[in-house]
Amino acid sequence: MQGAFTPRRIRTWEPRVRAVAERLLDDFVADPGRTGDLYEGFALPLPIRIISELLGIPDDDAADFRRWTEMGLSLTRWTRDEMLAAQREYVDYVGTLIAARRSAGGADGTGDDGDAGDLLDALVSARDQDDRLSEHELVQLVRALISAGHETTATVFTRGLYMLLTHPEQLALLRAEPERLDAAVEEILRYVPPGSGGTPRIATAEIELGGVRVKPHEGAIAPFGAANHDPARFVDPDTFDITRVDPPSHIAFGHGPHHCLGVHLARLELRVAFEAVLRRLPDLDLAVPVEELVWSEGLRVLKLQALPVRW
Repeated sequence: MQGAFTPRRIRTWEPRVRAVAERLLDDFVADPGRTGDLYEGFALPLPIRIISELLGIPDDDAADFRRWTEMGLSLTRWTRDEMLAAQREYVDYVGTLIAARRSAGGADGTGDDGDAGDLLDALVSARDQDDRLSEHELVQLVRALISAGHETTATVFTRGLYMLLTHPEQLALLRAEPERLDAAVEEILRYVPPGSGGTPRIATAEIELGGVRVKPHEGAIAPFGAANHDPARFVDPDTFDITRVDPPSHIAFGHGPHHCLGVHLARLELRVAFEAVLRRLPDLDLAVPVEELVWSEGLRVLKLQALPVRW
């Protein structure tokens, strides 16, 4: 799939991402009360519309795959039976999506024009023509693209804007010097990385991890957020600072063979989203006291349930 996510290919999507962002903000700023939830009104629909267009998914299906994705991130919010039932629904949905693409007889997905749905065409072709994927792998890859393609970007944008709004000196600096936008995005990714809750791992042998003995069959979680706040790697790591000079590379997008496939698309969406919001809402502020913001509970990611703002 890497050919669909190269920097050159993603650059062809920039006008579309910008157009979607501007349309969403047109609707958002139309509120006569000059208040709204920037998570539901902008942060979430932006990546949903982009990943839906990449895969040729109807926008009307967003509510379903939002629910399935959140249930897949659950640690304690839903029961095991509820999560398994949601997983089956998600698999059935993706299977129907793939079947419809096969029936439509789409393109082979190898072009560079970024046409809607051609990424899904490429995956189906890899399964049907080249035999490089099993049917199970095909379904799981499409599920992963849908879930990761919207949830993580929306969460990072919302938490990043929260960081800027609660650090007004940093926000003022970014407004005064917009050329710092790329550095600000990287600091946000370091400070509040996607998937910061980490993936549970089960030890197969006794090991020492961070000075703690982990026995066989015991679970451990190594969060990206902990690595990105490592004082041995970052100066004053718990300070949010968009002026960091040549910071060591963060691992918000993983590392090595587990490096995020959609890293260039995520950075594009974040850069476009922050630029558009800061340009069009120059006096943006939180609409409620910080202590009234509601954060998720029982999930593997920490995210705001809403971001009420005024302008």
